[in-house]
Amino acid sequence: MDLRIFTEPQQGATYDDLLAVAQAAEQLGFSGFFRSDHYLHMGGDGGPGPTDA
Repeated sequence: MDLRIFTEPQQGATYDDLLAVAQAAEQLGFSGFFRSDHYLHMGGDGGPGPTDA
């Protein structure tokens, strides 16, 4: 079974958070690391904004 990590950074993660999770996923042997391509926070005040710009 392959396990992968999927993140939703528009919900509040920073670039440094994503980097740390991606590196941990690699070190722990997960098959992949994915991040959402959403620009808007789901619910609440609009969230932190896009992390890929």
